[in-house]
Amino acid sequence: MTTANGNAFIFNHSVEIPVTAAPHVWAAWNELANWHRWDASLRGTDAAENGLVLGKRFAVLPNGGPGAIAVNVTALVEGSHFTTTANSPMGLLSFGHTLTLSEDRQSVQLLHSICAIPGENGSALPPPLLQKLRADVIDSVQRLAAFAVQEEPLA
Repeated sequence: MTTANGNAFIFNHSVEIPVTAAPHVWAAWNELANWHRWDASLRGTDAAENGLVLGKRFAVLPNGGPGAIAVNVTALVEGSHFTTTANSPMGLLSFGHTLTLSEDRQSVQLLHSICAIPGENGSALPPPLLQKLRADVIDSVQRLAAFAVQEEPLA
């Protein structure tokens, strides 16, 4: 789903995984030092230690990007959801990561979302950047789901 509301950009992508794979996803999210293994858009992270806690500040290092981007964990529900938010000169970027148990308790929805809001100058974020973010979210969800189902480290 992609929505453009004024200059804001909202996108999410999800896949269904077996309920037994959900703990592997949560463990992968908590291993900050290894995010680049399931998110090909990153060359790494810069965090004092692994683990997600509300308010934690660390940096993501995008491939081919402008350098380290400082993010904060701005929402956390242990075992099921966290959001990281970056406030940059281009604007506010929030990335949501959610695991939702199905009604029959046999599967889990693995969802990543983006909310990008332009900075105070109000100019829209460049379409190539938004399309790259969209493609990166789709790829990271697919890779993380494959990793969690296989229960093996990514190469």
